[in-house]
Amino acid sequence: MGKIVNAKSSQVMVVFPNLSLGKYAVAACHDADGNGKINRNPLGMPTEVSGFSNNARGSFGPPKFENATFAIGDGDATIRFAIAK
Repeated sequence: MGKIVNAKSSQVMVVFPNLSLGKYAVAACHDADGNGKINRNPLGMPTEVSGFSNNARGSFGPPKFENATFAIGDGDATIRFAIAK
């Protein structure tokens, strides 16, 4: 499941209503050139800024799911994280 939103400021809120209870992870990317994909260098590393829940980072790739997960229980949940190069 995903959403595309226009970032009109340095902070963006995205709402996913009615999620089932369970473990989730979130990834975000700033598609600076608006081409609908994550641009990569010749080594396959992203050249556009991105981020993952828990501010998780990977080595030579995305972080492990376990490092980015959070639990959704009863009620609302707010997840905050930064995107960076």
